[in-house]
Amino acid sequence: DKNNVKVIFVPSTLLRDESYFENKKEKWFYENIANEVRKKGLIFVGEPYEYMYDAKYYFDTNFHLIEKAKNFRTEKLIEDLKKTELFNGTVK
Repeated sequence: DKNNVKVIFVPSTLLRDESYFENKKEKWFYENIANEVRKKGLIFVGEPYEYMYDAKYYFDTNFHLIEKAKNFRTEKLIEDLKKTELFNGTVK
């Protein structure tokens, strides 16, 4: 803060996998990671499930989105950032 620098955690882009919704440990992780990070006093923007995409949106790996999906993700990230304290929103 004294250097006017903020570290912001955001969900990575993930290939949607049913195990993330059905496996007890995976489900707990994705449903709770944002709040666990926030409890440490850190900024976490977004919810992991909202950053998971179907295979048709990936180029050559589970991390490289095609152009259309990059645009979806960028718009979602902007929307989520606007909700934070950084932009006078509510999420801390």
